[in-house]
Amino acid sequence: MKSDFINRPSKKQLIIPIIVFLFLIGFGGAYVYKMKKLPTSTPNSASDSTATTDTCNVAIGNGNEVIAGPSGPQESDYDQVFRSLTVDPSNPDIVILGTERNGFLKSTDGGNTWSRLRQGLRHENIGYPEIWNLAIAPTSASTLLAATLDSPGPITEMGGVYKSTDGGETWSRSNCGLPSSRITSIAFASDSSNNAVAGVEGGASSKSGNKGQYYDGGIYYSIDGGSNWSKANMPGKYTKNGYWNLIQRNNTFFTFGFNYYDSSENIGFIKSDDNGKNWSATGDELKNQLITGFDVSSDGQTIYANARDSFKINKSINGGTSWTTISNGANGPVAVSPSNANLVVYAGSETLFRTTDGMTDSTPVLESSKQFDDIAFAPSNNSIVYAITTGYLLYKSSDSGATWTQIKNLRSDVLN
Repeated sequence: MKSDFINRPSKKQLIIPIIVFLFLIGFGGAYVYKMKKLPTSTPNSASDSTATTDTCNVAIGNGNEVIAGPSGPQESDYDQVFRSLTVDPSNPDIVILGTERNGFLKSTDGGNTWSRLRQGLRHENIGYPEIWNLAIAPTSASTLLAATLDSPGPITEMGGVYKSTDGGETWSRSNCGLPSSRITSIAFASDSSNNAVAGVEGGASSKSGNKGQYYDGGIYYSIDGGSNWSKANMPGKYTKNGYWNLIQRNNTFFTFGFNYYDSSENIGFIKSDDNGKNWSATGDELKNQLITGFDVSSDGQTIYANARDSFKINKSINGGTSWTTISNGANGPVAVSPSNANLVVYAGSETLFRTTDGMTDSTPVLESSKQFDDIAFAPSNNSIVYAITTGYLLYKSSDSGATWTQIKNLRSDVLN
């Protein structure tokens, strides 16, 4: 007993290690809390490299967690690809497309087999953002930009611009300078992976905290591959317009702006010859129409434009200055062969048509059970054409659109 008492530490001996122990616990807790407050990705290049706030809304959020996505159309989702069917500029076998709520799909063998690409995409509930448009950089096929759609308003949730530098395997947000998460279209310049243009649709927010607040639309351009965006100079009343498609031809960007609710405020066809910084109107004949499908020949002179539900094609041979109207059953996407301005494949809802004489005569070449969403010629081999419907039925032609084969039902064969 005595020896135990002698070896027992005194109160003075105990108090010093206790103080040290409590200090370490407090310091460690503060350190852990601080680490939890740091962003989950590195700051955008436009931000201070030491910043701990995500001022550009580029943090990956829950993007590292990959979810299955919805197993089929539900509520307002219809399994659409919008205008996101895209073929690699130098390889007709590499095809990538965006889905409505399931991320990206990619094939490297002409559409026979597919992989799902979702790493880095934010999500909520059971799905990813709607992917409306895709662009592959002309000088680097591994670099892609994607226009994704969310409610108008601050880019705080899922939508905005996403960028990939590894062929779509992984994605990160690229939103510095953009005013809203409702991005409907995107395109690269023809000779650079640095110059890009994005279309932002104006509208009232449905997000809690911003519900009912109106956010302006417009065209934004980037000179650093999408890392930072600046507002373009545009004509007319453009802030309430949507821009469903941006097309680049022969160093000129084209788009059509329209207001869903008041066609008198449509901006109409506009174009830019300086990589999207400044835009000018190109004829007002179609200004009051709702042009939802159009394409431009490789020289930028011949334009075919389809007004929704009109079942007519408008044609211009002078870059949009003047137009003629042709009744031919058009009611969907339009695709012009890059090598022949007179060869056009276009949709009339569930039917594909083909013309080889610039719309003088057209022939139905494919019937589907679904509405066609997009059509794309392969830039490096114009004999190869792909077409896809709502519901992800994929068709392919190897003779410039004369005959077609359904090669995949991507909903049943891949997603499910």
